[in-house]
Amino acid sequence: MSTRGLTGGSRSTVPGGTQADGLGPPGTPRVLAALEAVRDPELDEPITSLGFVASCTVSADGDVQVRLRLPTYFCAPNFAFLMVADAYDVLSATEGVRSTEVVLEDHFAAPAAIKGARSAAATASRAWPARGRRRSAAHRPGDRRAGG
Repeated sequence: MSTRGLTGGSRSTVPGGTQADGLGPPGTPRVLAALEAVRDPELDEPITSLGFVASCTVSADGDVQVRLRLPTYFCAPNFAFLMVADAYDVLSATEGVRSTEVVLEDHFAAPAAIKGARSAAATASRAWPARGRRRSAAHRPGDRRAGG
């Protein structure tokens, strides 16, 4: 099933994705609801309300990929890092999520922000191994401005 994304992109939902019982994958609506906790550090507004979530995909196995697109290519890199890292944390803590990937698109500091978020995720995984969730990040492949 495909629906219009928050900023005009498309997103996929899994059948039964609106389940509230916590069994199985969370579905796109629950993932987007979880992302409402991630706020732009400067504007103090949810990234979902600001249209920074370009797309959200949830597989039937609970693998989540979220693509963030900030309003400008030169958005403050520290703010970009915070939003990517916060999105990781929120999604990884969502019931039914098996793995999390947050992609920062069209931002000059995407590789550094994602590398920092990966490092933070790895540190957290070593400190709290019981969580056992895989996390990954990527900048948009082939985006020369982002170093890809």
